[in-house]
Amino acid sequence: MSASTVRWALLGVVVGVGVLFAGCSDDDTAVAPTGTTITTSSVNEPQSPVRERTPFQRSVMAKITERRAQGLPAPADVSFEYSSTKDGALRAGRGPTVVPGEEIVITAKTVVYFEHPSQAGNEKWPEIVVEGEMPPDATGYIKPGNYSNIVRDRMEEEAPDIWTRYEWGYEPRIYTFTETYTIKYPELNLDGKAAGAAALSTDDGELLMGFSTTGPEVDYSWGFAVEDPIFEIELMSFWTGFELDWAFGIRLPMEECCTATEPMDEGSTYWPTNKAKGLDWSAADYQDAGLSPREGNEFLMEFVLKCGVFLEVAYISVIDWGVDVDINNSKSFTTPFGPGATFPLPSIGLPLKAWDLAVVYMAVGFELTPHLGSTEFTADWTAAGDTSGGGSMMFDDPTVPVAIGPVTAIDGPGVANIDMDAFRYYFNTFLLSLGLNFYLDVFGIWTGDWTADLWTFDLSALMPEMWIGTHSGTPSQLTAAFDIQNVTPTAVIDHTGTFIVNGTPTFIASAGDMLTFTGQADDPGHDDLTLTWDYGDGDPSPDVSTHHTVPHHVSETQQYTLGDASVYVVTFMAVDDDGAVGMDQVPVVITATGGRTRSEGYWQHQLSRRGHMDYDMTAIENALAIVSYMSAVFNEERNASTVEAAYDVMHLKQNNDSMIEQLDRELLAVWLNFAVGACPYTGMVDTDGDGLGDEAFVNVLTTAEAVRMDPGSTDAELEMQTEILHQINNGGMARLSSGHFGDGYWGTDYSIQ
Repeated sequence: MSASTVRWALLGVVVGVGVLFAGCSDDDTAVAPTGTTITTSSVNEPQSPVRERTPFQRSVMAKITERRAQGLPAPADVSFEYSSTKDGALRAGRGPTVVPGEEIVITAKTVVYFEHPSQAGNEKWPEIVVEGEMPPDATGYIKPGNYSNIVRDRMEEEAPDIWTRYEWGYEPRIYTFTETYTIKYPELNLDGKAAGAAALSTDDGELLMGFSTTGPEVDYSWGFAVEDPIFEIELMSFWTGFELDWAFGIRLPMEECCTATEPMDEGSTYWPTNKAKGLDWSAADYQDAGLSPREGNEFLMEFVLKCGVFLEVAYISVIDWGVDVDINNSKSFTTPFGPGATFPLPSIGLPLKAWDLAVVYMAVGFELTPHLGSTEFTADWTAAGDTSGGGSMMFDDPTVPVAIGPVTAIDGPGVANIDMDAFRYYFNTFLLSLGLNFYLDVFGIWTGDWTADLWTFDLSALMPEMWIGTHSGTPSQLTAAFDIQNVTPTAVIDHTGTFIVNGTPTFIASAGDMLTFTGQADDPGHDDLTLTWDYGDGDPSPDVSTHHTVPHHVSETQQYTLGDASVYVVTFMAVDDDGAVGMDQVPVVITATGGRTRSEGYWQHQLSRRGHMDYDMTAIENALAIVSYMSAVFNEERNASTVEAAYDVMHLKQNNDSMIEQLDRELLAVWLNFAVGACPYTGMVDTDGDGLGDEAFVNVLTTAEAVRMDPGSTDAELEMQTEILHQINNGGMARLSSGHFGDGYWGTDYSIQ
């Protein structure tokens, strides 16, 4: 102790009886009863090894036993009480059996009874004297003085006849010592295995890795009261103690950003990309995450120690002061991640520091050495919602994106959820040692030395296996959501059996023929499909509707007979259950039956609409529609879209018109003969006069129209094509089975089969 001391009766009493001890030994091997224990015994009773004691109580018992064995003065009796909310002795609260979040409370009372001051080794009780001054940095007061007479008068007030029974300084006394330990162990998540609940998720891409702990919080109080055992008059009471609160942690905010093509198409496969980088959170960010802000520090090292001394003599407050020690070496920085990134933390050492508080001498030691860095951050991912896929990903550079996948978009419209969890921040270099040491001396009669290696980690040898997960109580799952777009189903009509007419696949058939149509539909999503057919001949529309449950590919064939000669458009549609429509169409040319080739004069008369008509107006208009569709000349080069316009093509003036007009007349007549079924599209025409067909009808017409549309064609070339078409129009059609047409129909140059 320093020169500033406090001396009073207790010091002499305790020294006299030898209740002095050094060190808070943990050598007690006694085993406590199960559950909360309360034990009460007297030093005069046989002691059982199952009795639990505090270090102070064990020292008292040992000293009294030793003094009695040596024949030295000793108290008339000493009794002990002990209770704990945890099984085992006080040392059990400092061992590895503690449970995170558990609170241990231990209370102990020691009652020492002296019948006479001689049992304390004194002839007379010492004077009650308080001396000393306030130590530096302390608050409160000390009131020095000799309080013996005040105590004597106080006792006489409480018991007027006390000094007729006893002489002052020789009366019996009881010393009651009371101790209280309160230790609370925090939740601690160091290796990530006790990370935040999986149900917690965030959609802003920010996570908090690491751990932080506040404690264990240790509160200790020690005090005593002196009273007269006969009249139960309290002479004085003393209390001292300390509260230790500390915080340590590594809190590492990270940002993980997942991007992908938006929106995704159902049935397609994607490889989203991810980036990870460290963040520097503010105090508000920590507050939003549900943690203590700690001024926005990523590294926590806080140490707060409060101690106080209080003394009352005859109910007069004589000493009331305290000292606060506040050490804070916390730091704020951006979470280091990537090549060359390290924590900006120097080695920190706080040597043993002592406080001489007059009545209490206290020393504290604190040491921390960190070297930290990371180039590896990993996570698992799972595609949820209307997607499938899963796997792991590893980041080693915040500037380099990492692809995850494949992610398959199953169905749309919907949402592709990429859930990311099991985050791990690996340390490549990590050496961390944290220790605390306390030494406490109260009035020189009670000393305690407590050393605790709280944690010492040399993690470098374990790299890269050492990692931390998400901070306990904070979100441990990220979800990146992307829209899945419904894809319109495809609908395709099989073109087998079609002819290419002016670049368009076209079915060509005769009235009354049974037509066969085959359509295929594909939908990449998980959709029902409704397939419809509309043959373009009026109601009902559509003609056929078929529902298919969740197909990805479906094919169906329909047969149908169209009616009058005309041009029809057959429509095939695939409609998915989201209303998207895929459609395909194919033209169908239906020619009449039973017709025979007619000359251009015949068709001029039919188009004039005067006199006897073989074809009604509807038939003529349908035939002109066929001509318009089949020919590249009508109506692109020459208008024949109406009966009137077609008549103008047929009506030449005294045969003085140009060769182009003469060719147009023959060409229109040939196409009308085709429309009424007189000229099969693939029938063979004899172009070399040998009586055998050598050129298909469609090719003859194609050649004639090409010459007609060529602005460089000569009159001779135009005349030649006009003659060919004239012979077809005036020859008529013989039976195909005859093999060729007679000269009465075609002359000697051309025939058609």
